[in-house]
Amino acid sequence: MKEAVRGRYILTGDKAGTTIRDGAIIFSNGTIIDMGHFDAMQRKHHLERVHGSHNHVVLPGLVNAHHHGNGIHLLRVGRMDAPLERFIFSSAYVPDAKFGPICYENTVLAGLKMLKSGVTTTLHHYIYSEANSSGYLEMTSLCLQAYKDLGMRVAFAPGIKDRHQFAYIDDDSFISGLPAHAVDSLKRMGKVPAQYPTATQYFQAFDQLRNRHQSSRCRFLFGPSGPQWCSPQVLKEIRERSEKEDIGIHIHVLESPAQRKYGDREYAGGLIGYLEGLGLLNSRLTVAHGVQLTEEEIRKLARADCKLAHNPSSNLRLFNGVAPIREMLEEGLAVGIGTDNYSIDDDDDMFSEMRLCSVLQRPPRIDADPIPYSVLLNMTVANGAKITDFQGVTGQLEPGMKADLVLLDFQRIEEPFIGPDVDMLAVILNFANKSHVDKVFVEGECVLEHGRPTRIDEEELLGDIRRKYQLKGESLESKKLRQAIDEELIRLYSSW
Repeated sequence: MKEAVRGRYILTGDKAGTTIRDGAIIFSNGTIIDMGHFDAMQRKHHLERVHGSHNHVVLPGLVNAHHHGNGIHLLRVGRMDAPLERFIFSSAYVPDAKFGPICYENTVLAGLKMLKSGVTTTLHHYIYSEANSSGYLEMTSLCLQAYKDLGMRVAFAPGIKDRHQFAYIDDDSFISGLPAHAVDSLKRMGKVPAQYPTATQYFQAFDQLRNRHQSSRCRFLFGPSGPQWCSPQVLKEIRERSEKEDIGIHIHVLESPAQRKYGDREYAGGLIGYLEGLGLLNSRLTVAHGVQLTEEEIRKLARADCKLAHNPSSNLRLFNGVAPIREMLEEGLAVGIGTDNYSIDDDDDMFSEMRLCSVLQRPPRIDADPIPYSVLLNMTVANGAKITDFQGVTGQLEPGMKADLVLLDFQRIEEPFIGPDVDMLAVILNFANKSHVDKVFVEGECVLEHGRPTRIDEEELLGDIRRKYQLKGESLESKKLRQAIDEELIRLYSSW
């Protein structure tokens, strides 16, 4: 069965910014077999069904290169933005957050937000529990079921931490600076002494998840949380498994100023030198954030054929600054774009994220130009596919790739008019947003139609979340604990 998706413009997503006017994508059994002018495609192929119209713009399915699968924004439970190291603990001790009991609904909501934004593939870096915790396999399996039910692709990277629970120093040193009531609270919560997972426990859980869930739409990557949170031994064992089985690694690196200071204090070559010494700098490694990278470190990552997941909204919201993306692109580093579960307005709109990436990378020079829009879209689709291990499956549109497609309502975008000489790629990346997403296809299947999911009941989902997410308010003990940790974090990092 041959089907077509038609559009007034088809944006292929390649680096050249190729645009086909009045075009069509032909696919069969979920795979693109041809593309070109609509009339020519009609004459050449016996089409059983045509999706879209002359009033649509077609582009590749977008890829969210870094996300944590949390659909319920923490501001909804009273957690305000703060610098990263303080935010982590403000969000960690939320009695009402209950990630476990509703992890399925939470992940479905996260995926649905992305799907409505034209995202067909996401990198889910799972960080909400460790492999040695009870119910770990059940909760992670529910997250994976959420993406399966939506019809999305997911690269799942289970996280692991085995040191530095509180700050970038050993736990006992940090605890020694806390008041007695805070230490007592942590003991009652079972947070001290910390029970860290071993590499063996992590690999056992990873293998069970992969054996149960890996499929054409689900891939697995190793997800060490960061070099500041993982011991050399754990990173070494992950590197060995990665080399042996050709499995990618996704890791937070140099996201914040405090991480920059920590790495420079602890290692002669900083955190990048540390990772290099462990043999981790290679084509299987993706660095998330990299806000504080130096020019030499960028060159080192590029020479090693590493990749980077850029999260402009999150970097700004968590007080980390603007990543040097222009320098990365100039050095040839493959950069993808993610929302990190923390987009500017809690809607995971990838069009807004691409725009933010663009405007933040405009130096105050008379000879400067924006990052080319063709490069921006290619970052989001082709580089995102590399980061999620779906290269050759999804990304830029071409025969042989899966039919992961987004149809935008161009009539709404062009109001009141678009001039005849305007670059259409520039128009879409400047004016489009998730409200213009009409249809989304994954492997030729329509998983979003007229802006509504085809596989799940959205109203039922929201009702389940309201019913299951019973907020009771935070206890006085919890508030005092968070305040004590917050004050100690400020004191510690201000002294560096």
